[in-house]
Amino acid sequence: MEVDGLKILTTDIYPSDIGYNASLNITYNETIVTIEYLNITKELPIKYAQPMYGYIMPFLLLITIVANTLIVVVLSKRHMRTPTNAVLMAMALTDMFTLLFPAPWLFYMYTFGNHYKPLSPVGACYAWNYMNEVIPALFHTASIWLTLALAVQR
Repeated sequence: MEVDGLKILTTDIYPSDIGYNASLNITYNETIVTIEYLNITKELPIKYAQPMYGYIMPFLLLITIVANTLIVVVLSKRHMRTPTNAVLMAMALTDMFTLLFPAPWLFYMYTFGNHYKPLSPVGACYAWNYMNEVIPALFHTASIWLTLALAVQR
């Protein structure tokens, strides 16, 4: 076959004529997503944690909020304002906050049955750690120091 003065040689190529030395060059772009998790395996085994945090804790939360709110209301009356009652009121508040801060997370994980799902992104893991470990420990420690202050005051 001749086109514009060039001689073109044509042949038929069949799949059986091609050897195994063919190379394939494919380029592509991909985004690799990595998910980081925070290890919170200090928790109780689920057979103990589910009933305790999922079913008993909401009941205790209700009792704690009602009782400590009543204490704060009674001790905040004008005629009840004494140094001792101020310490008792602070103790009631710190005891209430000890359970109040981790409560939403415990509801989500154990009452609503999401304990098998990993928390993601990693910021949620850090929030879990602070709301369930750090902040309650802070309030509990404050309550202990207030108890000591009450003993010294008496």
